[in-house]
Amino acid sequence: MHPQRLFILEKILTNALKHPNSEAVKDGNGTFTYSQLVEQAKRISTQIEEQHFCGSVINVDVGRCKERVVVLLGILMSGSFYLPLEEEWPGKRKQVVCNQAHISASAKLTENSTLRIVPQLNDGNRPKKDPVPSGGGYLIFTSGSTGTPKGVVIAASSLDYVLKNSIERFNVSNSTKLLAVASPAFDFSIFELLLPLVAGGTVCIADKSIPKNPDYFEQISKKWQINCFTGTPTMFTMMTMGGWIPQTNATLILGGENVSNLLLKNLSTANQIWNIYGPTETTIYCLSKKLKLGEEITLGKPLPGTKVWVQTTKKNERTGELYVVGPSVGFGYINNIELTKSNFFY
Repeated sequence: MHPQRLFILEKILTNALKHPNSEAVKDGNGTFTYSQLVEQAKRISTQIEEQHFCGSVINVDVGRCKERVVVLLGILMSGSFYLPLEEEWPGKRKQVVCNQAHISASAKLTENSTLRIVPQLNDGNRPKKDPVPSGGGYLIFTSGSTGTPKGVVIAASSLDYVLKNSIERFNVSNSTKLLAVASPAFDFSIFELLLPLVAGGTVCIADKSIPKNPDYFEQISKKWQINCFTGTPTMFTMMTMGGWIPQTNATLILGGENVSNLLLKNLSTANQIWNIYGPTETTIYCLSKKLKLGEEITLGKPLPGTKVWVQTTKKNERTGELYVVGPSVGFGYINNIELTKSNFFY
């Protein structure tokens, strides 16, 4: 299986050729340049191809580190599917997710920090058909209202569409240094890990304590010269209560919760503040609004080529079901045909 040509991969490869020694991704243990990142990602892709796992689901449980970006890129290069797991999940939940996703292999980080693709199913147990669309992408498991994990399948083409349009929308460039704070199990972490790389910027991966520690947050932000911050309004509220004041060159991208006028006021020193919204099923987000003091806080407008509306049951009713049509809409729920039919329309 040959992966489709992706704008995001072509841009990252081009950045590696033009600026091989520029910082691509860093964590508390070191840095990968663009050339190092791409070289290692190609090795992962080769491992996947040599073991005939192209197009399969590969779970990744390597923690919050720069090696995660290597694996993510390698999986996309091979046309396979990235399934992130959270380190702190109970073993039983991890097993349920992996079984439901029909994983073929796992990405492991050895004691000497070497990445390996390890088979998880023998030839006789592998699914007879790919349970996911061709071309690769990712899976994100959410509990939803039932508490039972459900795996949302997102095609690489949808991820490509969202990231390509986000570069211009959020003014991301080769000078962008984004602090990645999201849990790997959330789709927004994929946005954080890839968006700066597409523009030639730098991903700075925070350890899990940073979003809860204002002093450490400010310390690491200054040390790494962060100018792009993402997170929930709760996280940003905690940071401002701890005394953090955004720099005038900062871009803030908030999502996952309602933004209050008080928080907006406390963040107003930033260059730009964005409110984004979207269910996991629509590839990270589908609506965004650049917020300004004195203006109404709304969810904003969709990306070009996407239509969004609220379907109500009564005339002039203000609440209803959200409908999204466009390239960012996911493929459905893995191995759950009935739930897919009830939530997706083709």
